[in-house]
Amino acid sequence: MEENSITERIPNTWQDLQNEVAKLLTESGVEAETDKKMITPRGEVSIDVYAEEVIDERKYTIICECKHWRKNIPQTVIHSFRTVVGDIGSNKGYVISLNGFQSGAYNNVYFTNIELLDWNGFQAIILNSWLLNYFVPVITKELDQLFEYSLPINSSVDDKVKQLSENNKVKFRELQKKYSFFGMFVYSSYSKYANVFSDEKKYPKLPASLPEKQLQELPSSILKAKSYRELLDETLKFGKQVISELDAFFVQSS
Repeated sequence: MEENSITERIPNTWQDLQNEVAKLLTESGVEAETDKKMITPRGEVSIDVYAEEVIDERKYTIICECKHWRKNIPQTVIHSFRTVVGDIGSNKGYVISLNGFQSGAYNNVYFTNIELLDWNGFQAIILNSWLLNYFVPVITKELDQLFEYSLPINSSVDDKVKQLSENNKVKFRELQKKYSFFGMFVYSSYSKYANVFSDEKKYPKLPASLPEKQLQELPSSILKAKSYRELLDETLKFGKQVISELDAFFVQSS
């Protein structure tokens, strides 16, 4: 697995590969489907993954050929795929292979709109779109309450705290302080409010790069995440646990 990939998981069948490709494209903001039947001038063809996106009211199409072969893909396969791409009029074509390509295959895609990719290479080209269209919105939505609790000044939270007993006020503030760095780190690094997700299309590297003292305030499961899918899962898991602990104070007092 390459550094900063979406997922460590390796598809174990060709069906699994095409389903994962379609899933990542969909999460990246592209409408994708598998096993799409299409009529071409040469007859009906089955597309492993067919995807569409609309940019400035113009439709762009992508088709993917997914190969889970034990051997490298030969140029004859690429030549056939070029024909399908041309017949359909697709804007982009990807051949995704778990085991690479024969040298002659690359000669068949020079000066074309087709790319030959391995599993990590495919993830790399859609990584930023996946982060912006899936990773960031999911964290922002699911952990919104965590951000509310983490803000240094929040009148709505402060009003609720005033209604707690003195003993619970102290306990709540201690817990809030305990998790404040985690909440603000997620808020400023991974949510839609993070300046790293700007028009420059930057995204945080893995693992997190912070001073040692601050690293100690983050869960080891998040620091050890080797892919963004794992980082997302671990961040949501811990973040929801924190929200639940803090919410419990107000459930008890209601």
